[in-house]
Amino acid sequence: MTSAAFQLSRQHPYPPQPIFWQDKYYLLAFKDRRAPSSEEFLREQEKLRGEVLQYKRQLIFDAWLAGERQRAKIKIYEMPS
Repeated sequence: MTSAAFQLSRQHPYPPQPIFWQDKYYLLAFKDRRAPSSEEFLREQEKLRGEVLQYKRQLIFDAWLAGERQRAKIKIYEMPS
């Protein structure tokens, strides 16, 4: 949906068809384009940097965990009744 929104402009204020996303239809319309203020950009930049760092950490952890699961030799012992 984000890519469809960023393709809109004054010359093309509407997408060629409604956007279907997460089992719903959305109608988008271009209103105005503005650049963020420097203060707003810096605030968002730090937030996004943190999100990207967390995402990368999660990818590394998931890869490590998948490797450990493949190498693991797990035996389940049941107690006799």
